[in-house]
Amino acid sequence: MSPVLRLAAAAALAVALPAWSAAQEPQYVSAGKSYFARRDEKGVVAEAQMKLDADPKNVELMIALGDAHAGVWDHKAAIAVYDRAFALAPAKPLLHQQRGHRYLSIREFAKARRDLEKAVELDAKLAGAWYYLGLLRYLDGDFKGAADAYARNVALAERFEAAVGGVDWQYMSLKRAKQDEQAAALLLRVTPDLKIEGNARIYFGRLLLYKGLRTEAELLAGTLDDIQLTTLSYGIGNWHLWEGRAAEARSHFEKAASTSAWPALAFIAAEVELRRAPAAR
Repeated sequence: MSPVLRLAAAAALAVALPAWSAAQEPQYVSAGKSYFARRDEKGVVAEAQMKLDADPKNVELMIALGDAHAGVWDHKAAIAVYDRAFALAPAKPLLHQQRGHRYLSIREFAKARRDLEKAVELDAKLAGAWYYLGLLRYLDGDFKGAADAYARNVALAERFEAAVGGVDWQYMSLKRAKQDEQAAALLLRVTPDLKIEGNARIYFGRLLLYKGLRTEAELLAGTLDDIQLTTLSYGIGNWHLWEGRAAEARSHFEKAASTSAWPALAFIAAEVELRRAPAAR
């Protein structure tokens, strides 16, 4: 079959499939609720597969295919592709980072930790690995360790503005670790005139809330997709928590964990938060 026909066939199959996983297998199950992958509506997975078919031993194309699967929330398929890539490049740090991230998405935290710790062992300058490792520490309640990991992530960015997501998580980690002076010093670096683009503006908005320059209502105004709503709700909940408003915090954590955005880091954190004993918060 020609590449054009192969891509067309894959696109047709994607249209015929339901909105969840092609294999009808949940990616993640929690409290009796199943979460599924999405359709490859834009043909991104099909295109990545076509490129790999033309060069089947190309590790970079394998990573691209795995990332494409993850882009439609098919993290199990992504992990399977990375596993194949490891056979060709067993010591590639980026593979450990990407697979660790996908394990994190399906809540296989022990496997995620092994991969991400291996990633930074092989390449201490791999910023993404520090970011996801920070979240794992955060989920464990090791807030100081999380803050340290996020500090490594932020330090590796070419510009402070480019690391605003890491800055936000570092700040939350410091507050939860009760390192208020360090948190305040970090927040001083966040000013309203920073040039923040794209989805990172969600994290920027949370930071401005912590500074008292935005209100909760302002952040939640307008049309938000589920990932944005989950991300904002978790940050707002955390803010209420360290300000001593436990009921409001729980309400926002529940909102963050009730959207369709189940792979979002804030969704994962909200789930853990709702299970966490009050004394551990």
